[in-house]
Amino acid sequence: MQSSIAPESHGAINTQGLWHGFQNEVIDAQHCFRKIMKAMSEPGFLVTLEPLNTTGNISSATFSVALTLIDQDISVWVSPQLSSREFIDNLRFYCGCRLTSSPLDADFVFIKLSEWQDLESYKQGTEEYPDRFPTLIIESEGLQEKGDIELRGPGIKGLRSVGITGIHQQHIDLLKNNQQRFPMGYDFIFTHADQLMALPRSTQLTQSNVVESSINKGASSCM
Repeated sequence: MQSSIAPESHGAINTQGLWHGFQNEVIDAQHCFRKIMKAMSEPGFLVTLEPLNTTGNISSATFSVALTLIDQDISVWVSPQLSSREFIDNLRFYCGCRLTSSPLDADFVFIKLSEWQDLESYKQGTEEYPDRFPTLIIESEGLQEKGDIELRGPGIKGLRSVGITGIHQQHIDLLKNNQQRFPMGYDFIFTHADQLMALPRSTQLTQSNVVESSINKGASSCM
């Protein structure tokens, strides 16, 4: 995986490029935290956050997650496509986190869905310390309450179907492989605009249209 820009190359923070954070830092962060926890406890549930003004390809939801979950004790890696000067400066100013040039050193990873290719490029936890696996915040092209991704597992009554625009079979396979490692593995938060949904490591998923197309293909070959 390509490394992002080294944190030290950004130099001094450009305060004129800072976005407006939470209006009430404590209350708004608590409110956002509760919504993130709801998303984690109910995988696939689409949560809408209070909108924040950002620039470039960083969504309001991604910035809200950073403001809520990242602090000076957290190490962060930002992927090349998200590693803009503005986002890095806002992370440094508001969160005070440690920025790393390698995803192998990060507690939290910010990455665009189109860049995500594997599960080996990130820090690994162990059975004794599964909490050492990082959380991946993935910028998607869209999130839908209904779609061809079927979810099962803790926090889901029966089955929940969701849509993630831009996801493809390689991503589905990565998410399946991740769940098979439970209780080890990564937790995922997908973001778009002012919305997010979470897929924790305990969530089982299938992609219904892939199953259907395989069935149809098999049926056609028998005709």
